[in-house]
This record gives sequence, C-alpha cells and structure tokens, in this order.
Amino acid sequence: IDSNFQMSFKFRNSDNPTGITYFAFTYPYTYKELQSNLDRLHRKSGNGSKPFAELASLPETTIYFHRENVVRSLEKRRLDLLTITDLSGISQEREETLANLFTEESNNRSYRFPGKKTVFISARVHPGETCSSHVMNGLVRFLLKENDPRAAVLRKKYVFKLVPMLNP
Repeated sequence: IDSNFQMSFKFRNSDNPTGITYFAFTYPYTYKELQSNLDRLHRKSGNGSKPFAELASLPETTIYFHRENVVRSLEKRRLDLLTITDLSGISQEREETLANLFTEESNNRSYRFPGKKTVFISARVHPGETCSSHVMNGLVRFLLKENDPRAAVLRKKYVFKLVPMLNP
C-alpha cells in the first residue's frame, strides 16, 4: 500500500455535461490591477516626493511611502519600486541613480534612512506566481496601516523596498 496522501474530487457541470471545465490554481491578479492599486495607494499615501523640509516638520511616526519606476519593460510597462518606512532617521540625501535604471526618476528618488536596515522583497519573478501578488498586496496594505502597532514597529526599525511585480 502506497503511503502517499492522495485527494480527488468530482465536479459536474449540469449546464453543459459534455463541456470542458478548467480550474485555476488561484484567483488572477493582472498587471492592470496592480497599477490601479498602486495608483490608488500613491494618491492616498504617497509623500516621498515632498520636499525634505515639509517631511522633517511631520511627526517621526508618519508613514513614508514612495513609489518610483525602476525601468520600463520591452512592452513599456513600469517596474515599480515601493519604499515604506516611517520618518524617523530621514536624511536630506536621496538614493543614487544607477546606470540605466531610474531614468524617469532621476530627480525623484527616495530619501535615505541611514540608521535603518533595509528589507528587500520582490514578487512575481515568474508570470505564473500569481499567489505572490496577493501576498505582496497584503504586505503593502499591512505596512501602510496607521493604527497597527506591529506595522509601526516594523516601519520604525526597517526601510521596506518592495518590487510588487518583477516580471510585468
């Protein structure tokens, strides 16, 4: 007797008993949906492009959210980089522009936070990794929660650099 676990199920489509039914591994998450979500978050929380003096006058616990385009794909799609932290330890210096990257953002890079460690997370390295988009979406929403003490501690201690879809 084989000791491996096996599960099976039957599905009947009463509308079309001879038709073909496809099952998806997960609910889809499209590039268009990602861009719509990032546009909404940027309008609501994006403050990374504001002048340093304006940010420095805010409480240290204020959420810092910056969205920038790393590069364009061959199909001219954005490859976004999100920076999420709080304003504690903000520096007047901005991140440097790297060769052939951030060309659309040369004057709009994220501010530096020299006293904090950086956590880098990317999702959708391969097109079929749809689940990772849902996980990244949940992580971004969690980190942007103003009244969650866990998110506040993480923002105070770390700078999160997130690439929500590495392979757009």
